[in-house]
Amino acid sequence: MDHLDIIKDLKAGNYKPVYFLCGEEPYFIDKVSDYIEDYILDESVKGFDQTVVYGADSNITDIIAAAKRFPMMGEKQVVLVKEAQKLKGLDALVNYLDQPQAQTILAFAYKKKPDGRLAVTKKLKKQAVFLEAKPLYSDKIPAYIQNMAKAKKLSLDPKSAYLIHESVGDNLSRIEKELEKLKIAVGEGAAVLPEHIEEHIGISKEFNTFELQAALAKKDVRKAFRIISFLGANSGSSEAIMTVATLYAYFTKVWKVHVSPDKSQGGIAKFVGVPPFFVKDYQTAAANYSQKALFQIVGHLKDADLKCKGIKPGPEQSKLLEELVFKILHAA
Repeated sequence: MDHLDIIKDLKAGNYKPVYFLCGEEPYFIDKVSDYIEDYILDESVKGFDQTVVYGADSNITDIIAAAKRFPMMGEKQVVLVKEAQKLKGLDALVNYLDQPQAQTILAFAYKKKPDGRLAVTKKLKKQAVFLEAKPLYSDKIPAYIQNMAKAKKLSLDPKSAYLIHESVGDNLSRIEKELEKLKIAVGEGAAVLPEHIEEHIGISKEFNTFELQAALAKKDVRKAFRIISFLGANSGSSEAIMTVATLYAYFTKVWKVHVSPDKSQGGIAKFVGVPPFFVKDYQTAAANYSQKALFQIVGHLKDADLKCKGIKPGPEQSKLLEELVFKILHAA
């Protein structure tokens, strides 16, 4: 059961006595816990029948006692424990799970992966609504951004989704906030264009790693050096590390094009892990870089990564990135 399924059930009024929302992706946990906090009870009764506590400031005995109470003003009460990973003595919950208060919705926002060997974890999986929120792989996030945009009634093409991902990173909460900004700026139902992203999020539609990849794929020397000069002059060390990491992921996928057992567009897309409409770009890169060249490029990228992080001595950042691009373009 994922977070969308749980929210769908909550919206339908299919409430369960205990919700345990855990895992390493806080965004999905927050989506469910925020819904429970904001929408289960009417505002008029929240002061009487809703209790919100934090794990570090609470103890499990008091939480269970609160859960066992009957609602004062309505048919249900909500007891929500935020930052529940800081709560001690969670094993005391085992007995409560056998006879939970039917008129209480007890929810835990436990923002880490629980120990699956513990008796309380095993029981929660069987007798509670159990969400284990796992982080999305980075290459899945652009598609997820498109889905988030669609839910907000925005039209977002794949390139724009990639630009947002490159600008914001993997933080889904930040991505959602940026989409909200775009919705206000362009209006509901409008198409989000690269120039909107440039203006309202702050990434250049021309000078970014996505365009750098395209230039390197085509071996467009002039454009590649123009972009890397801009990136080197206008970003800090953390951005340089991210640029190198992004290029490493990109050229690893280009190598996968060479070894894909199915050379059809669909086969390559599935094997490489990219949307089908990007396959042509990767095939262009594979045509321009042999497996031998790609082996050299991966070595250059690993070396650049160590230098960016200060583990190995190297030139200043802008010079380092320019040297890296030169080595990539001349790998053979």
